[in-house]
Amino acid sequence: GNETRNRKRLQMQKDRQKEIRKHNHILFHKMARIMREGGTLKLAQQQHTGPVIKSLTLDSRIKELDRIDLRNAELLHRLRTTMPYYDVGVWEAQHESQKR
Repeated sequence: GNETRNRKRLQMQKDRQKEIRKHNHILFHKMARIMREGGTLKLAQQQHTGPVIKSLTLDSRIKELDRIDLRNAELLHRLRTTMPYYDVGVWEAQHESQKR
């Protein structure tokens, strides 16, 4: 009944949190690589070893990659400068006051 439903819901929440942590980990490593090695376009140019073929959409793709690089840099800046939402010190103080 309710206990089974609650257990299933709890397991689904844990699975979702695990998936989110996995994606955050991947994103973090991608952003760290971009910071170390430069933007997406720079990486693409370094990895290209075949014959140079001018694409009709090259300019628009370059602009899009530049836009993505800029957005990633803005996101990284926000992540670094944003104050945490949760304060463990407040939680500990609340816990201590509730124990009394």
